[in-house]
Amino acid sequence: MLEVKNLHVTLDGKSILKGLDLAVGKGHREIVELLRAHGAMAGKPPAPGGGTASGPDPDLRALMERLRKAFNAHDLEGIVALVDPDYESEQPAHPERGFHGRDQVRKNWASMFARVPDFRADILRTAVDGDTVWTEWRWHGVRADGTKFDLRGVTLFRLWNGRIVSGRLYMEPVSQPKKEGPYGEAP
Repeated sequence: MLEVKNLHVTLDGKSILKGLDLAVGKGHREIVELLRAHGAMAGKPPAPGGGTASGPDPDLRALMERLRKAFNAHDLEGIVALVDPDYESEQPAHPERGFHGRDQVRKNWASMFARVPDFRADILRTAVDGDTVWTEWRWHGVRADGTKFDLRGVTLFRLWNGRIVSGRLYMEPVSQPKKEGPYGEAP
């Protein structure tokens, strides 16, 4: 049994969620990490496909379309409104880019819109698997310095109660065609 004084946290599955909310609210990062290590996710299912009575958003494709529209309108608050406060982001090909929390989402997209003033997002395909939506994207535009910006790839967003609770991003820059092949011949 896990006990934490002043937060009245137990590891019985019922009070651990309240304990996580309290620990997050009071800024007790070590306790938050300990609770998360034992499966606590405030207001979210304990594992993909798990759930509470409210369940996943009934139309995950529509939520991705709202995200696309917010991207294209450069609507930071619209983007952040779709993201859970406890959002977990990871980029498996670039593990150092992972982060926690929606404040970082706001910072990242503010930076993106400043660097790529005409940023556009296109959805090429989507697929839904339980509470996870797989989306193939093209993010493109021209950077402030005049160079081309073109990323393509897939995101896996887990949604719960109408918000994105976690994301796995596989977005990569598109290679530009070479002027000559690997042996000096025309491409």
